[in-house]
Amino acid sequence: MQALGSGQPEAEVDEAVLCRTFAATALSAEVEQWLGRILLNHAHTGYFPLQGQVVQDVQQLCMAYLLLRFWLVGLTAARQRQLAAKEVIELVYLFYRTSIHQENYLPSCMAGFQQAGLVKPEHWLLLLPD
Repeated sequence: MQALGSGQPEAEVDEAVLCRTFAATALSAEVEQWLGRILLNHAHTGYFPLQGQVVQDVQQLCMAYLLLRFWLVGLTAARQRQLAAKEVIELVYLFYRTSIHQENYLPSCMAGFQQAGLVKPEHWLLLLPD
């Protein structure tokens, strides 16, 4: 959070600044490709065949993308350099280990988004890279 807040103390970080910094922090093209492949694999193994909860499944997949990207961007900003493959692999492993062993992790994150009023796709688009 501090890395995304442009060095400001966490209590003073403006949410708009945080969102803009998050969206503007570029990951390497290679890491973006890895993230896309990871999520495609996650979608195929976790959500197919579709079983009537398509909207909820898509929302959870988007949440997984945003959370993974948040951690990757935050770590990139904190270290002030692009991440090495080993660092990306460890982060993704820890993320999926958490979401597998704590089945309410993604739904809880979704609830947090909804409580903050981020319920429409256009809200989420503000967090995605340009």
